[in-house]
Amino acid sequence: MKALDSEESLFRARVTAGFLCYAYLAGSFMGCFRLLQDGIQPASIATFLTIQLFLVGIYFLKYRRDVEQAGELIILAGILVITIVLLTDRGLHSRVLVWIPLMPVMANFFQSRISGLITLFAFICILCFVYYLHLSDWISAPIADEVLLHRLVATTISSMFATAVSHFYEESRRRANAEFARLERTRREWISIVSHELRTPLTAMRGAISMLNHGLFDDQPDQASKIINVAYSNTERLVRLVNDVLDIEKMETGKFILSVDKEDLRKIVEQAIATQATSAEKKSITIRLQAPKTLRCYIDEDRILQVLQNLLSNAIKFAPSASTIELDLRRESQYRIYLSVTDQGPGIPEDFAAKLFQRFEQAESGDNRKQEGSGLGLYICKTIVEKHGGEIGFENLSRGGCRFHIRLPQKPA
Repeated sequence: MKALDSEESLFRARVTAGFLCYAYLAGSFMGCFRLLQDGIQPASIATFLTIQLFLVGIYFLKYRRDVEQAGELIILAGILVITIVLLTDRGLHSRVLVWIPLMPVMANFFQSRISGLITLFAFICILCFVYYLHLSDWISAPIADEVLLHRLVATTISSMFATAVSHFYEESRRRANAEFARLERTRREWISIVSHELRTPLTAMRGAISMLNHGLFDDQPDQASKIINVAYSNTERLVRLVNDVLDIEKMETGKFILSVDKEDLRKIVEQAIATQATSAEKKSITIRLQAPKTLRCYIDEDRILQVLQNLLSNAIKFAPSASTIELDLRRESQYRIYLSVTDQGPGIPEDFAAKLFQRFEQAESGDNRKQEGSGLGLYICKTIVEKHGGEIGFENLSRGGCRFHIRLPQKPA
């Protein structure tokens, strides 16, 4: 049972109610007219009783709020009524043929188990059967067999066209709704993550500044210095978050532009190591670099530094204490440069690998808790590397740990 829990469901229910009311009133009038005209005949009675299915559909819609079953009853009753009328009212010469193309359209709209294709197939079978009855003289009509065949073909083609158009429309609408739902989930995740990432450092900064403001460490300069460092590190965290958000905005709007020049990549790697040295020392992690003395290539220095800082920061975050992080920089070929960052951490879970470079995604640490961060870093890294005409990837090592690798062209793409 599909509850009316959204604006779309409510709209569908209202349209279904309109169909049911119209079909029941019009059908009842037609049934009564045929009873008066033809008398009590099996066909007239069957038509009148079949129309009561619309009343059952109204019950399902009003009291059970089940749009799908109500729609199925509309389609089923429509098929039966049209079939009875075809068999008793001059067959393919009947004016009821004009209603047939509408039935698959309605079936696609209701999205029930009786789909538009099933409805179309049922009517094609019914029309072919009625045409056979014409040829066998079970049904008589004041027109030639060739005209009957033309009416059969025209009704079939128009029904197929209506079914195809409604099917593609409903499919495009469902894809649009799915995309809208995905964007809405992304928006909620964005708000949740950014709110958390803002609240945590702001709370720490507020506490640190509050203690200093109240003079709690006026006579303890060493302790006051630690409190200032806490406030400073959280300020840096806020700056990184804001920069990530601004970078994402530039990437989404096509304003993300590189400033490429010929740079020494080894110096940039050493600079990235220096910026992460304090974090590595806190966990007694050793960072080793294997690289030629110079390795010049065309890159955006600031952006590649941003990528390396992010990869190193992640490696330090997930690596165990007193472990080693290795950086390997070399010329892979005449035209490509290879750079890797290898840690001894838990590696990337297999079920997470496919979405590692997506926005708002974070792998879990060894204690199954997500580390702090916005989940934007690797997405930004991937975009920067690809903007350079390069590629980024990773591999879990058999001995444990994970290796992120970057391949960059020697010259700009």
